[in-house]
Amino acid sequence: MRVTFDATVDEIAEAHVRLFLATPGADRDRRVAALLTGGFIATLLFFLLSGFHPIVSAPVALLAGGFGFWQYRREFERVVRRRAARAVVEQLGEDAPVPTSVDLLPEGLVIEQLGSTHRIEWERISQLVDRPVGVELRAERPAALLVVRARAFANIVQRAAFVRLARKYLAEAEASAVPLDDLPSISTV
Repeated sequence: MRVTFDATVDEIAEAHVRLFLATPGADRDRRVAALLTGGFIATLLFFLLSGFHPIVSAPVALLAGGFGFWQYRREFERVVRRRAARAVVEQLGEDAPVPTSVDLLPEGLVIEQLGSTHRIEWERISQLVDRPVGVELRAERPAALLVVRARAFANIVQRAAFVRLARKYLAEAEASAVPLDDLPSISTV
């Protein structure tokens, strides 16, 4: 089954951001950036208020630093989204919709976008979620997130058939997977 749609720059960036935010590195980066922002604000305010007694300037600087830390943690995701969208536009060379096609085949997903073809085997798909915005397929090793937008489907019947077929292929891939216990052991000397 093949579906086609035009992906917007914001949608492509959103998928990249969601992948990034799901990694342990994203939370670490958020904490580090928030600490640096809070520390910078606290230090700056402490020196600006250095004419006052330290009993006055230190608490004010610490409160301002705490506010900077809290505010940056809230803004981190927005900043990452904006930078990802800018990076996607740089990669594409323009802010124009990207024609995308997705084929469901027994071997896996075949995605055609920007003149290149990518294949993701069903064994790598870890999650299929039918959301109002579209059908999400998350892959592991390497991580990938494909969102087949709702507008790719002519009607709800076609969308249901797409999801049913994808789930069928996923179940077949899971059933044919060899459990780790059944693999031959390798002994080393």
